[in-house]
This record gives sequence, structure tokens and C-alpha cells, in this order.
Amino acid sequence: MLRKGRVTSLLAAVAVSAATCSPSSNQPAESTQTSIVASSPTSRPPSSLPSPSGTEATASADAGRIDVRTGAGYTYSLTFRYGAVGPGRNQVENAPPGATDVFFPVTQGSVAVANTTASRNAPAIGVLGMAGLYEVGRPACEQHDYTQYTVRAGGNEKLYCMIYISILEPANAGPLAVGQTHNYVANPQTMVNNVHYLGIPESMASALIADMAAGPDIKVFGSIDRPLSAPLDLDPPAVCYLSPAGREYSIYVLESRPLSVEACDSSR
Repeated sequence: MLRKGRVTSLLAAVAVSAATCSPSSNQPAESTQTSIVASSPTSRPPSSLPSPSGTEATASADAGRIDVRTGAGYTYSLTFRYGAVGPGRNQVENAPPGATDVFFPVTQGSVAVANTTASRNAPAIGVLGMAGLYEVGRPACEQHDYTQYTVRAGGNEKLYCMIYISILEPANAGPLAVGQTHNYVANPQTMVNNVHYLGIPESMASALIADMAAGPDIKVFGSIDRPLSAPLDLDPPAVCYLSPAGREYSIYVLESRPLSVEACDSSR
């Protein structure tokens, strides 16, 4: 089911996670290095989300810039580069006969947030992240019990699973001075070191590795809402949020490519 909302502004938050074969492996985790996922919004309403201007700094498929504005009038410029999943490798030592574990190294993305508010200091924007949407039916989705999302993008609705690549936090969590830029880095407690599939059929490993090498259908970048974070009053309300019920993290999409995500909702 799709959430109704404004389709003229694409907003966002994204969480990042690594995959495993158990359903619980893609759940939010504050203390592990390989598992973090999307969840239901528990700490702020859709009206507390950022409004991207759509301005892009480059035409690169992996980098860009978005300008956002809060309801209070603070403005920011977010310059980012997407993270990436590297070539996969088999590891059979710890898998039962007929099965294998497959690991994909992750290259972290990067984000720099600049305060563009005229003559005023601005509060920190919070946690940001990146992920890939893979159409259901691809081996990347079928070899793990991912939550599926109904996504409207490019004028079509399809089912996708999400694989999280980077969770990034400001190196300095304090407010930004006039014209100041915060560089975002991976927190060792929540960073994604690799995407991994444990105990999958050995006969499926080659197809999975080839599928992951082809990359996601849609890359998404956005901000992550967490219960202990201090959400900003970002405006206008979200058009799209990826939020499976009963989980700790909420995802609001600021930017996506090559297709612009217009709306989405968890389907299970």
C-alpha cells in the first residue's frame, strides 16, 4: 500500500545494513558492525522531514548535491558520494554441506553538510545513509528474507528489497557555525563492513555474485530517524518513507537515481 502525500517534494532518510540469511540479520542494531535497517517512524511525524531542492552539483552517477530547508528556516547543502558493494567471495568452511557463505566488501559513502543559512549558526542535521533497491526476483533479494517495499518510481510500481551500504554521522555533532561544513563518517558501532549471505545453496552462489556485481536498480540517499536522535523540524512532509512496522529506524529518501522515487511503503 502506498502512503498518500505530496509528490512534488522527495524527502528522506535512509538506513544502512548488511545482509545475512536469518530474518533477524537485517534488523536495526546499535552495537554490531554489520546490521542496520529501516523501521517505523516512532519519534517524528512526516512533517519533520527535509525538503530537497533537487539541485545537483555534478552529473556523476555516484555523486551529487542536495539543498534542504527546515521549517524554522535553516538551510543546508549536502554534497555526497554513494557507497558501493565490491566483488563477492565464497567461504564454505563454516557452512553445512551443500551450502556456502558469500561476503561482499563495502566501500563507505561520504557526505559533507554545509550550513548555508545566512548569518546564523544551524543545528546538526543528524544521521545520514545510503542504500540500494533491488527488484524482487533478483538473486540479491531471493537469497535473504528482506522486507519488501512497494515503490513507485519512473511512473511504475514494483516490489524491491533494500540493502544498506553506509550509515554516516557527523564527526562533530555540535551546531554548524555560519558557513561551516561537517564531514560525515562511519561510526564503528553501526558501520556496515560487508554485505553477507550465510548458508545459501552452494548452487546459487555464482548467480548471487553476478547479480550483486550488476548493482542495484535504484540508489537512495537520505536521513535516518532514530529514537534517541534529536529530529529537526524539516519541511515539507515526506512523499516517501520506507518504514516496516515495529522497527527502530525510519528512512526518508532525499535523493535517488537513476529513477526518482515518488512513493513507497513496506509490503510485509
